[in-house]
Amino acid sequence: MLVKSWPVEIFHRCTSTGDIYKNCPDWSRVKAGDGMKCGNEVYRISFPADRPEKPPLFGDCYNFFLEGVVDCPEFLVHPPTLQKLAKKWGLEMVWCRNFSTVFQDALREQDSQRLLSVMQALEQYPSRDEPATASEGEYSHAEDHLKAKEGVDAIRTLSKSEWEALCIYQAWVFKKVT
Repeated sequence: MLVKSWPVEIFHRCTSTGDIYKNCPDWSRVKAGDGMKCGNEVYRISFPADRPEKPPLFGDCYNFFLEGVVDCPEFLVHPPTLQKLAKKWGLEMVWCRNFSTVFQDALREQDSQRLLSVMQALEQYPSRDEPATASEGEYSHAEDHLKAKEGVDAIRTLSKSEWEALCIYQAWVFKKVT
């Protein structure tokens, strides 16, 4: 099974005591949906109709849709089990954080700011090219920020739906223990 082979593969490919980064959906946030689906206008997670009432720790498959990017099956990762497997194969967890925390930390670093710019990860609000989204309140945080900053007429941001999609993920850092 893929999740069981992941730590083995990483351990054998890692030549030093370097850090290994992994991202996966936050088990608790995905499980907090109505049991079969969660999401918004930007992303959607849906479990198959024949999903067992007590899903397995491995192989709990769901379909992940991200507008304009992906529509494919993925598997939930049970964090305590992943930690145990990683440890068994010589990988120690350094930290596990929600993407919102990782993102906020990254904004403090110039290299990360440049990377976000190169990736065009944030959109300009208000857009010079397109009318504002029809969804009520999607950019109210940006509007509030602009009102508070005299002389600033635009910022780079995400919509609330995009932020919610980002926040369903966790980032993990493991280190190879020698």
